[in-house]
Amino acid sequence: MKILSDVVCDKLSEAAKQKADELGLDISFAIYDANGLVLLFRRYGNAPAISTKLAS
Repeated sequence: MKILSDVVCDKLSEAAKQKADELGLDISFAIYDANGLVLLFRRYGNAPAISTKLAS
């Protein structure tokens, strides 16, 4: 099984942020591994606090 590196996770997160900025959205973004463990979580802008639960 291939595991995402920190560099790849950061690039995915930045791409999501750029798209959200284009759309004028504040987002929460999460990446999980195959076991459901968090590899990366970011909350951008004024994304609602509840979005942290929705992303997970």
